[in-house]
Amino acid sequence: MWRVLHNRLLAGLWLTLAAVTAMSASAAESAAGSAEAERAILDAAAAYATAVSDGDLNAIAAQWADQAELVEADMRLVGRDQITAAIAAGLARSAGMQMTIEIEEIAFVSPSLARVNGSLRVQGSADDTGSLSRFTSLRVREGDAWLLAESVVTPIYDNPLAAIEWLTGEWTGTTPGGLPVSLHSHVDLDGAVLFSQLDVGAAGDSEAPVFQATNTVHADPQTGELRCWSFDSTGARAEGLVVTDGNRLNRILTGVTVTGESRWVQVITPLDENRIAIQSIERSLNGDPLPDTDVLILTRTTP
Repeated sequence: MWRVLHNRLLAGLWLTLAAVTAMSASAAESAAGSAEAERAILDAAAAYATAVSDGDLNAIAAQWADQAELVEADMRLVGRDQITAAIAAGLARSAGMQMTIEIEEIAFVSPSLARVNGSLRVQGSADDTGSLSRFTSLRVREGDAWLLAESVVTPIYDNPLAAIEWLTGEWTGTTPGGLPVSLHSHVDLDGAVLFSQLDVGAAGDSEAPVFQATNTVHADPQTGELRCWSFDSTGARAEGLVVTDGNRLNRILTGVTVTGESRWVQVITPLDENRIAIQSIERSLNGDPLPDTDVLILTRTTP
């Protein structure tokens, strides 16, 4: 009896050792697979930054899944084509843009799905500090490639309003139609808010404005995002986010006018220390596209 029991114990021990060995081998294979996938994701992120810096739209498009989603500022883009078109428009506005990406965490939800957290910096040139954003992305494995299925990008700033303080001062100019324009911008409320007042005058000697708009920019105390609000003399209102690459300033706005819902991006570009160009692009009214506005050039008269 003892010998039978002894043999059974030995058999159980060998089975347990075999199971542990198999589990260890499986864990080792899984760890090796994760390490290989992690390296592939790091390589893909580096290649994406290079593609943006090189303006290689084909390489950029190749990194997005067909039905991917990109959420950045107040924009939500769905599908590879829409995302690539928006990136192409951004690159066209910011020639020479450089991007660097730092991956902070890769967490595998499954063998073919990973959540990737990190930060990215976009610079208008190698000399400026540019803008910093945080991102959370989902990468999905399709064949040998780890494609972007979703990405949420949130701009952050150490000193939020410092990135746009170059806009302060008194500015004047003339619309393409010959009407006088003045813009006054200043930082107030202990440096927390940028206020701007735009006035468009009437033709001739009349000093009465035919159009007025008030804009405010405020940094979200939790995220550092620059949020903006706009109200004008027609009763229209809008709100959105302000993003900057350290040079150009983009106000991404959604609003309501007397004729419906409108969306547009107002691009303000410094031409030199005392001149700026203002243009509204990517405009739509009730979902129907509108042409870009003419470029308005303003000159600083008072810092």
